[in-house]
Amino acid sequence: MRLYEQGKFKLDDDINTYLLQAPQSARFTVRHPRFEGVPITFRMLMTHTSSISDDPMWDIPLKKIYTRDGDSNISLRQFLFDYFHPNGAHYSKRRFTKSRPGRGYEYSNVGATLVAYLVEILSGRDFAEVSEELTLRPAGMSENGTSWNLEHFIEKSSSGSLSDSVAMPTVWKRRKYRAYCHYTFPDYPDGGLRATATDLARFMLNFMQGGGAMLKESTVKEMMRVQNELPGAAKEDQGLMWYYKKLGSRRLIGHNGGEMGTTTDMFFDPETNVGVILLSNGEGNRKYDKAFDKIETILFNYFTPKGRRRILELETDVFKLAVSEKESSQVSDRRALQRALLQSKASRLVVRQKDLCRF
Repeated sequence: MRLYEQGKFKLDDDINTYLLQAPQSARFTVRHPRFEGVPITFRMLMTHTSSISDDPMWDIPLKKIYTRDGDSNISLRQFLFDYFHPNGAHYSKRRFTKSRPGRGYEYSNVGATLVAYLVEILSGRDFAEVSEELTLRPAGMSENGTSWNLEHFIEKSSSGSLSDSVAMPTVWKRRKYRAYCHYTFPDYPDGGLRATATDLARFMLNFMQGGGAMLKESTVKEMMRVQNELPGAAKEDQGLMWYYKKLGSRRLIGHNGGEMGTTTDMFFDPETNVGVILLSNGEGNRKYDKAFDKIETILFNYFTPKGRRRILELETDVFKLAVSEKESSQVSDRRALQRALLQSKASRLVVRQKDLCRF
C-alpha cells in the first residue's frame, strides 16, 4: 500500500498490465479461462475475490517446494510462473474457481503471493527487502526480532543456530508435543514472516493509530472499509487484506494465520482501540481455535470497566474447557494451556524424537 500511495498503481487496475512488464523469460498473465474478458484487479487479489484457487497447491509434494532449516531458492516469479503458465511445473486447470472474478469469495494464499510479486515488478526489488524498508522498520519492528528469512536469525544467533532464537513448530500428537522442523516455502509472503509479539504489536499500533509511520490515514480507512463494490468481499466482511470477525458482541478487525505447527491471531476493536495478539508454536484445530477465542475474550475484557471480575470467570471456563476435553484437545491441563497458547519455551514442550517434517 505504500506503493499505492506513491501512485505506482490503482486498486482497480488490471494486474496483467503490470505482469507483462516482467522479463520475457518468466512472463505470464493471469486471466480466468471462463471469463477472459473480465480483468483481475489488485482489489480482487486483496479481497480474495479474484477467483484464484489454492486447490492445486495440495497436489504439490512438500519436498518440491518446502525447504527445511533454511530459505527457499525458488523465487516468487518462478513459483508463480510454474503455477499460472501452461508450461509451468505446477500448472493445473483447477487454478481458478468457477466464480466470475469479483463475484465469489475464496481465500487464496496464491493470490496474496501474487500481490507480493507485483510489488517486486513495481519496485524492481525483492519483496522482502521492500517490505522491510517501507513497512516493517517504519512500524518500529526490530531487526533482531522480525524477518522473512531464516538465514537472518541464524546470522543473528550467538550460537549460529535457530534453536535459541526461533520457536520450534509443534503439534499435540499421541498426548505429547512433537516437533516439525524449521522450514520455509517459496510463497513466503502469504505466511512466512517470523516476528515477536512485541514487534507485531508495534505494527498493529501503527494501524490502530491511523497509519502511524507506515501509511496515510486515508489508506488505512480504505483498507478497513468493507469492499461493498465486490459482492464476494462484502458478504465476507472483507477489507483490503484485513477482515472483520465477531467475538461475542465485539466486531474486530485484523487477521489470523496458521501453518504446520503454528497458530496466530492479530485483531483489534475499532470501538475501544484495544488490540490482542496471540502467537503459538502449536498447530491449530477446532478445539485450539475455541481456546484462542476464549483467551482473546479474557484479554479484551481485561481492558474494560470491572474487567478483572469477568477475567476470573472466563479464565476458569477456559481451563475447564482444556481439562474436560483433554482427550480431543491439544492441551490437557492449566499449565499446558498457558504454555501452548502464551508461547513459553518451545524446548520444554517438544519431545526430542525424530521430527515430523517429510521434506
